[in-house]
Amino acid sequence: MQTHKKTYCHQIKYPFVAFICRNGISIAARVNHIIKLTVVCTLVATFLLSVGCKDDRKIIVKELSELDDGGYRDQQLSKRSVKSLRDELESIEDDVESIILTGERLGLLYKTVALRYMDREMYGLARDYFRKALDIYPNNHLISYKAGLCMAQLAQSYADPAERQQKFLQSAAHYLHAIRMDGSYIDALYALSILYIFELDQPAEALPHLERIVSIQSKQYRAMFLLARVHVGFGRIDDAAALYQEITENSRDREEVARAEENRRSIVGN
Repeated sequence: MQTHKKTYCHQIKYPFVAFICRNGISIAARVNHIIKLTVVCTLVATFLLSVGCKDDRKIIVKELSELDDGGYRDQQLSKRSVKSLRDELESIEDDVESIILTGERLGLLYKTVALRYMDREMYGLARDYFRKALDIYPNNHLISYKAGLCMAQLAQSYADPAERQQKFLQSAAHYLHAIRMDGSYIDALYALSILYIFELDQPAEALPHLERIVSIQSKQYRAMFLLARVHVGFGRIDDAAALYQEITENSRDREEVARAEENRRSIVGN
């Protein structure tokens, strides 16, 4: 029986479970122990990056003692308690590091699968995997932007107007999150503006985002065309004409110049 247990544990790919088996923890207590170790691992992640630092070790031991329900809370730690916690940390360092690396690989896997699905225009599945990646990297503006693109594409497949509206709003939420993470991320600013103007019929909401783009890149002509369109919609003809004139004078793209000049003449009459 002992040999079987050792062989089974050796084959286990999940570090926490392997750790539990190696230390002989009873089956009934494993689930509860895994939960506690998960909390411990979260706290010691920073510690593991500088294992040799005694100050960091002291800090993490203090934080662990505050979470522990075994009698340490609101009490001064004895030397024995400190040693016990330090020994426990040392015993699980390899397991924690393995779990952190596994998490990083999982995040990479989710992003890769999402991009492959997106390349194949399988936007629903791509969105699902981008969301999984966001659970691991919630502050990654690029992932949030891609999730917004997938949601916008997916919205197009809904026949019911209310459902389409809901999906477009979810797409907008992803773009807004990307912008919160990086306020100068032009792709998200532009995609959100497109959504507000053409899908949600909220051109006023697009205005500050388009102005932000132009303030970041003065030669962002596609944004200038949209901004001019919004100005025309609100009766600000002079502002729109000035934008078209700027495109005409500065763009090196002949089609852009011709379109800008045509639009300017259509609103000013000459």
